[in-house]
Amino acid sequence: MGTTTRPNVKARSRLGNWMPQKEQVAADVRLQIAAAARGTPLANVVLELADLVRGDTVPRMNLSRAIDEALRAGFRLGYGNIDQLMTIVDYLTTYAPPLDASVPIATPLNLVLDRPMCMPSGYAVFRDPFFNAQLRNVLSYWCSFVSGPHSRTYLNTQPPHGWFSQRAQETTHLDDYLCERSQPYWGFASWNDFFTRRLREGARPYVRTAPALPRRRFRPQGQFAARARCCLTGAGT
Repeated sequence: MGTTTRPNVKARSRLGNWMPQKEQVAADVRLQIAAAARGTPLANVVLELADLVRGDTVPRMNLSRAIDEALRAGFRLGYGNIDQLMTIVDYLTTYAPPLDASVPIATPLNLVLDRPMCMPSGYAVFRDPFFNAQLRNVLSYWCSFVSGPHSRTYLNTQPPHGWFSQRAQETTHLDDYLCERSQPYWGFASWNDFFTRRLREGARPYVRTAPALPRRRFRPQGQFAARARCCLTGAGT
């Protein structure tokens, strides 16, 4: 019986430009997040995730091994055990993403978890339905934060991290979007309100004859059912 060889973890790329492509850059950001993580008691939603892992031998063993495997592979995570990881997860539940044109990070929790996720033991823990259900609760909690007014920390014109700075306006073409520059935070109620901002009428007209944008096909498949389940992970190949 043949054996299956996993792709080289260090050779993997991150699809979609949601996170840094260079591991050195990603590692630096992880360490910055870890250094900023506060040591206060965990929020209830993170405490529930921690209790789930600590109280069940299988996810605790798999997550501990995944962290160890990532560290032995030479990745700089910013944490070395489950308790340290939970402190960082707690910090990220009230994290407002700053602008950094050289380091695109739209999903900071994914950046913190991406290397353990693609370790041999990580495949087990991140497919656990109970673990994923609790992790989803953590993400929903963060979603509530970035949908509220306290997430607007970087909705300002101050470089280098302000989303309305001159460099940001040139990169994101903010003139194409609806906003009220005379209002605080340019009229955006939250980070999510800014992230899902609406285009001005006629700003980007659709032209059928225009050339298609560059695309990258990823694992095309045929002969599938009209309704089917699929599984997406954070580790691109």
